[in-house]
Amino acid sequence: MNSASPTAGSGSAALLDEHTLQKLAVEIDEEARQQILRVFFTETAKRMARIAQALSENTPDVLGHEAHSLKSSAQLMGAKRLAEKSIAVDEACRQGNIGQASVLAQELITVFEATRKAYIDHGFAL
Repeated sequence: MNSASPTAGSGSAALLDEHTLQKLAVEIDEEARQQILRVFFTETAKRMARIAQALSENTPDVLGHEAHSLKSSAQLMGAKRLAEKSIAVDEACRQGNIGQASVLAQELITVFEATRKAYIDHGFAL
């Protein structure tokens, strides 16, 4: 990968986990990998809509549930920053810090869009 790659960056700024992406490329054939990613992004888009709705309806239990459900699948797909934000939203909800959870959830939605673009820029057809 070149330094302009969407995975470039240090620490938590990196959107994608290059190691996980390489494992997916080696362990799963391209057609299956593309299908898995399409399902991941379709389902995650639905989850983001539920998160946005939970924000507008002020339902922190739904917000926490959706963030909690997202974190594992994001980790499995190499969506590093998306997983990190999901964990942060989940933890804020568990601690009852609704203000922080709301701010983090807004960031989560933005990170999701950036992650989708990073996968496309990385050569994945979504």
